[in-house]
Amino acid sequence: MSRKNIAILLFLCCSIAVYSQEAIKLQQKNAIYYNKKGWESLESGNAYSAIIAFQSALAQNPKYKEALLGLGYAYIQTEGYAESVKLFDTVLKLYPNNEQALLGMAKAYTGLGRYREAMKIYDTLNELSYTNNESRYGMAYLYYKMGKLLWAKRMLNRILQNDPYYYNALLLYADIKAKDKRFDDAIELVKKAIDAKETYPDAFVKLAELLYLKYYYSGDKAYLNQAVDELQKALIINKTHLQANRDMGYLLYIQGDYQNAISYYEAIVTHYPHIASNEILYNLGLMYEYKGDINQSLNYYQKAQSKDNLNSLIAMKMRQLSLLEHIKIGNPVRIQSSTDDFTSSQELRKKGFPDLSMLFVRLSLSLNPNNTTAREELMRIYETLGYFELYYDEIKKMHTLNPTQKTQDMMSIAVMKRRDKLFFRLGYDKEELPRDVPLVLVLNFTPDVAVPAFADAGAVIANSINFAMGQFGRYRNFSLSQRQAITKNFPSNNLDDILSMLNDKINANELPLISYILYGEYTLSGRYIEVNAQLMDVKTGVVIARYNESDNTKYSLQTVSLDIARNLYSTIPYWGKIQSYSDDMVAVNLGSIDGIGIDSMLETFVDNEDTIDSEKPRKKVILQVKEIDTRVLLAKPLNPKDIDLLSKGQEVYPVEKRRAKKIK
Repeated sequence: MSRKNIAILLFLCCSIAVYSQEAIKLQQKNAIYYNKKGWESLESGNAYSAIIAFQSALAQNPKYKEALLGLGYAYIQTEGYAESVKLFDTVLKLYPNNEQALLGMAKAYTGLGRYREAMKIYDTLNELSYTNNESRYGMAYLYYKMGKLLWAKRMLNRILQNDPYYYNALLLYADIKAKDKRFDDAIELVKKAIDAKETYPDAFVKLAELLYLKYYYSGDKAYLNQAVDELQKALIINKTHLQANRDMGYLLYIQGDYQNAISYYEAIVTHYPHIASNEILYNLGLMYEYKGDINQSLNYYQKAQSKDNLNSLIAMKMRQLSLLEHIKIGNPVRIQSSTDDFTSSQELRKKGFPDLSMLFVRLSLSLNPNNTTAREELMRIYETLGYFELYYDEIKKMHTLNPTQKTQDMMSIAVMKRRDKLFFRLGYDKEELPRDVPLVLVLNFTPDVAVPAFADAGAVIANSINFAMGQFGRYRNFSLSQRQAITKNFPSNNLDDILSMLNDKINANELPLISYILYGEYTLSGRYIEVNAQLMDVKTGVVIARYNESDNTKYSLQTVSLDIARNLYSTIPYWGKIQSYSDDMVAVNLGSIDGIGIDSMLETFVDNEDTIDSEKPRKKVILQVKEIDTRVLLAKPLNPKDIDLLSKGQEVYPVEKRRAKKIK
C-alpha cells in the first residue's frame, strides 16, 4: 500500500472517530436540554437561536408543551404570527385554558390585526385571574395598535409603577412619545431600557428608529449616521435580529445603497424562511427596481404577490411600475394586469360600485391602450355621465390605434353630434380649453411607524390617490411621473421646508402655481389600510380639510384612494375664469364635470366707479348658467347691465349654498 493511501485511510479513521464522538454528544442533548437553551436564547433576545433549539426539542418530543410554547413565542418575535397561532392552538388542545398559550395567542392575533379576537382572549385571561406585567403589556400593545393611546399609556403607567425598568413597556412608551414627535423624551426612555438590559438588541434598534425619525423631519444626516451606528451595535449583539436587519436594509435604501440593502433583506429570508413574507420579497423587488434591474424587480414583486394575491398595495405597485413606463406597453405583465383590472371593474359594476368600477376601467386602459373592450366600457360610462368631450376623445383614440369600419362609423356619428355641442361652437375642438381649477400636489404619505413594512408604501399610496383624482373635476393634479419628480427633490419631510421649496420653485417659474398640497399618515396591517389626510393651502399654510378613510377588502387601496379623491371633490374651493364674452353672456371654463348644471349660480367680483380707489368692497355679479358642456359653460348676469363690467380672465366661483343653523 502506498504512503498516500495509508495517509488517506488514517484520515478517514480519525474522522469517523471524531464524528462518532459528536454523535454521542448530540444523543446526550435531549429535548429538555434544547428546551432550556431555547428559553435562554429567547430571554436574551436571540429569537433565531431559540427557534433552532425549540425545533430540536420538538424533533425528539413533538408534544413537549414548554417547547411548543417557546417556539410560538419565538415566532412572535420574528413576526411569524400565523405559525405561532398553530403552535398555541396545539397546546390549548392538549391543555385547555393554559394561560401562557392564551397570552401567546392574544399576542399573535394582535400581530395579525385580529384585534377583536385578541381582546376576547385578554378578557378570558382576566376571568382566569391571570394578570401580570406580561399580560398587561400585551393589553397595552393591543391598545396601541388599535390607536387607543390613552388606554395604552394607562396600562403602561401601571406596569412601570410595579417595575420602573420593565424593558418592553419602556420601548412601547417611547413609540407613543414618538407619535407626538417628542423624540428626545422617547430617547430618554430607550436609554433607560438600555441601562436595564445593555446586552439586549431591541433597545438599540428602537434608538436607531427614533434617530431616523429625527433625520426624517429635520433632514440632518448626522441623525441618520447615528441611527446606522446604533443598528450596528444591535447586529453585533445578534447578527440575526429580524428588525435590526430590516431597519438596516431600509436605512441603506434611504441612503441609496441598494446593493448592500439587498444583503440585509436576503439575510432575513435566509434566517427566517417561515416569514419570507410578501413585505421582505417586496422590498427586495424595490431594491432591484432602484438598481435598474426591472426583470429581477418584477420577479420579486410577483413572488410577493403570490404570498397574498389579494394584497391591493402590491398589485398597485406592479401597475405603477408599468404606468411609470418601467415596463413597456405590450409586455405580457401589462396585458394580464389590464385584463385582471377589467374583470374587477365588471365585478364591481354588478355589485353596485360604479365609481370604483370606473377606476378599474381607467386603470385597465392605462396599462393596455389596445384593450378595446375596456375603452368601449369607458366610452359607455362617459356617455352615461353626459361627458361628450371625453367620449369623443376616446373614439378618436380607438380609431387611431385600431381603425376599422366600426370605429369609422362611430367617428362619423360623433362628428355629426359634435357640431351641436357648446365646446365645438366656441372653437375648442381644435385647441385645448385651459383649466383654471386649483392644482393639487399629493405628497408621499408618512408611515405610522419609523420603518414601514413596505419601504415605499407612502409613495405607492400617494400615486394611487393621484390616479383616482383624475376621475373628478373641480381640481387638477400632476401626472405620476411629474409628481414623483417633484417629491423626490424635497430636502426633508418637514412641511415648512417643503412649502418654502415649493414657493421658491413657483416664483422661479420652475413649477406651475400649486394651490393645495395633500399629505398625511397611513397605517398598514395585512390588507387593512387607513389613511389620515390633510389638505393645506400652499399660500397661507392653513389646513382647510381633514379626511380619514380605511378599508380591509381586496380592493382596499383603490377604495381608500377613491374615497379621498371624492372627498377632495366635495370640499375643495374651486373656480374658473371667463374665456370670452358676448353682448349678454360669458363663457367660463367650468362644466358638468365640476358638478355644475343648468340654472346653477356663479359669482364674480368686479371694480366699478363706486368701488375703485375706495375702501368699499368690490361689487358682486351673479351669473346664471344657461348652457353647459363637459368643461365649458355659458352664463348670463342676473342684471343684464353687469355684462359691461365683465372681462376675459376674471375668476368665477360657484355660489355657496348656505343653510340656516338651528338655534339651541
